[in-house]
Amino acid sequence: MARNATGTVAPQSTNVDLASARQNFISTLESRRTAALSTAETAQATLTAATSELRLIEADLRKFGVASAAGATRGRGRPKGSKNAALPAGRTRHSNDVSLPDAVVMFMADQPEDTQFSINDVVEGVQAAGYRSTAENFNILISQQLSPKVLLGSKLVRRVERGTYALTSRGRKYAADVAAEIKAAAKEAAKEAAAA
Repeated sequence: MARNATGTVAPQSTNVDLASARQNFISTLESRRTAALSTAETAQATLTAATSELRLIEADLRKFGVASAAGATRGRGRPKGSKNAALPAGRTRHSNDVSLPDAVVMFMADQPEDTQFSINDVVEGVQAAGYRSTAENFNILISQQLSPKVLLGSKLVRRVERGTYALTSRGRKYAADVAAEIKAAAKEAAKEAAAA
């Protein structure tokens, strides 16, 4: 306990203790947030890697005539007969044959083998290949696809240097498998149309 000039005991200030406790609590919350974000990023990268690995395995199984367990229940895209959610006036949702990550990998695979791509190269190439989007800033979407959470995490694309990317050999195999799936689905659709 502190004594004042007259020798009596002065009451201690609790403001210092409250400020310290508040700062400790904030620090604890910030470290918990950082840990949770790291866990979420790891989980997303794991999911993306597992999905691409599953696709590669399924392609190998198809080579031996084994039907896909995932494809037996339902094909790509939304269930038949489902409708778009309400969009703001004047905007429509585009329908693409492939997902954006697949479109990025397929565009990169169509270029010569050791080609390096900037984000703008990928944006222009994916749009030129026919991918349609109503996004106000498509560059941001492409940047997200090239992040460690998606394509870098699944090792389909590698970072050459900041803002420059290249397709890996695994990415080329993946793009070939996606193209084969699309071709098989188109052949099946044509077969069903002819039968109808």
